Amino acid sequence: MASEEVNVIARPVGEEAKKWQAGELYLFTASQVGEPERTLWAVVAAEECDGIVVESATEDFSYFSRWVRLSPVWQCRRLATREELRDYAYALALYEMQHRA
Repeated sequence: MASEEVNVIARPVGEEAKKWQAGELYLFTASQVGEPERTLWAVVAAEECDGIVVESATEDFSYFSRWVRLSPVWQCRRLATREELRDYAYALALYEMQHRA
């Protein structure tokens, strides 16, 4: 995932605004004209006046972005299952161990 893609998201409104829980993993999807649908897993950190900040996010479980705002291309689909959360946490731990400075 290129860091340029993860930078700004419009603040959720109405019913969508009620679903964000800090520390929870959500599945997002994005589809743009002429491109296949993409998925993004992200742990929501906080909702701010100008968007949603995530602790970490990944499209491929190999590369993780940290402490970013989500791009408006991403639409929240659902809360992750416990199994998905386990797999995400495992992949994030491996990534962090491999990228320690």
